[in-house]
Amino acid sequence: MNRDELLREYGFSKNFYSRESFFEYTLKLASFICHAPVAYISVIGDDHQYIISQYGSNFKTMKKENSICQHTIQGEEILVINNTKEDERTMHLSLTKGEEGVAFYAGLPLIDDQKNTLGAFCITDRKAREITDSQKEILKILGTQVVSFLQLRKSAVKLLAHPVSEEQKHRSNTVEGLLDNVNKNTVKLIKHNHNLKTENEGLQSKTEELITITDAFPGSVAKIDTEYRYVLNNKKYEEWTGFKQQEIIGKFVYEIIDKEKFEELKVLYDKVFEGESVTSEGLFEFKNGKRYLRLNYRPSYKDGVIDGAYVFTEDLTEIKSYQSQIELSNESLEKFAHMVSHDLKAPLRSITSFAQLMKRDLDKKGYEYKSDYLNFIVDGIARMDALISDLLDFSKAKNSNKTRSIISVKELLEAVQLNLFEIIRREEAEINVEVDDETLFGHKSDFILLFQNFISNAIKYRKPGTKPIVNIEINKSADVIEFSIRDNGLGIPKDRISEIFQPFKRLDEYKHIEGSGIGLSTCQKILEKYNSPIKIQSEVGQGSCFTFSLPIRQIA
Repeated sequence: MNRDELLREYGFSKNFYSRESFFEYTLKLASFICHAPVAYISVIGDDHQYIISQYGSNFKTMKKENSICQHTIQGEEILVINNTKEDERTMHLSLTKGEEGVAFYAGLPLIDDQKNTLGAFCITDRKAREITDSQKEILKILGTQVVSFLQLRKSAVKLLAHPVSEEQKHRSNTVEGLLDNVNKNTVKLIKHNHNLKTENEGLQSKTEELITITDAFPGSVAKIDTEYRYVLNNKKYEEWTGFKQQEIIGKFVYEIIDKEKFEELKVLYDKVFEGESVTSEGLFEFKNGKRYLRLNYRPSYKDGVIDGAYVFTEDLTEIKSYQSQIELSNESLEKFAHMVSHDLKAPLRSITSFAQLMKRDLDKKGYEYKSDYLNFIVDGIARMDALISDLLDFSKAKNSNKTRSIISVKELLEAVQLNLFEIIRREEAEINVEVDDETLFGHKSDFILLFQNFISNAIKYRKPGTKPIVNIEINKSADVIEFSIRDNGLGIPKDRISEIFQPFKRLDEYKHIEGSGIGLSTCQKILEKYNSPIKIQSEVGQGSCFTFSLPIRQIA
């Protein structure tokens, strides 16, 4: 059977044009979903292509050899030509010439149940472009509906060619019954297409919104399926890896990052596939260089079943670089502080010794002199010595090269009270604390300096004529111990609390009290190292309470 005879079985003749609303709605839907200005249905005879329905154009019957659809009917899958003006099969055709010519073409062959290819379901555009896989799937669905409708039409044409009795006309397989079924199916198909259009509009809107959000995210967003292949990634991931988004999708993770790093990550992926959420960080080597990343893994669910893992990634490369520079700078500053403190303390000790020798010599020879002058010298040197010591402690507060260890709280507080023995004795201070077998994890020198500063401040800033009382409260939880150091001293004005942690900053109302103004700044630097903020409760004339937390074990 030649092609013209095949088309006649479907009721198509030369220059036939269908007015069925089903075709019109289907073509509009295809145009909308694929963002193509033109959509049409063609059938192809022995020598000519006939347009049986179209949207957005006014194509005419043309010779088969001048049509693009002649290539579509050679296969069984969608034929997509992204740029017809550069494709050898179409660049010579008249309908691809000029600015108004067809530059993009996608056509689905219309194949009936007998494996006969009738023609093509097509979309075109005047500019070169591409379509997505999901749009291709939609074209296949719509094309299948068109074929179903054409086969119903063929059955109707066949029955119309044979007369039937009055009795048969009332049966469901008569022409009238068949045409009635055709009309009913048409209504169903139109309704289905309308629902499909509405769903696609919503899906497309959500997809565009998701793409906008993920591409605007400062880090990378990716999804890995349970076979360790990429199914989603954003622009940032493309920037880091040096691969295009379409090149990454479908690839295994070890094809993008090195296999050794993948083996490390595979353990984490497997935990996520079992329902856990995992966080990790480390150095990754990509096509565009190395990056230090923090990764958050979360399970992805579909119909209640885990189908992969979402990976949200922060780039810490610059932060780690700055951190390294700061640590190097701090190390240099600490060495400098050690050197300067040593060099400054040496002449201070000499001045103190000579002042004491001068006083002893003057006393021995019985000379009259003003002892206050010498006392001023000695006291001034002592204050300068204390200031240098405080500066050295302040420079060391943020850094320590020693390994952290388990420290007994009881032994720690005993060492602090021994160090403060003189001021505790002189001021008749009362230190109250109940300690059992609690332990801390960290640097002992940090904790000694921390408690010394808090307790000595509580004693120094006492109310005149009142015995200093310092109560240390301990509350233990799973990972930390919360300490509250409460005193009955002068208190701090609420609007001045933020100032007390500034180095060398001393409140005017308390400048008569001896001190360098560095102690609380040192405490703050130490607690920053352990990620603990300082909470302060204070009332002028009633005392103050400083609360902070310290770790009892190593936290990853």
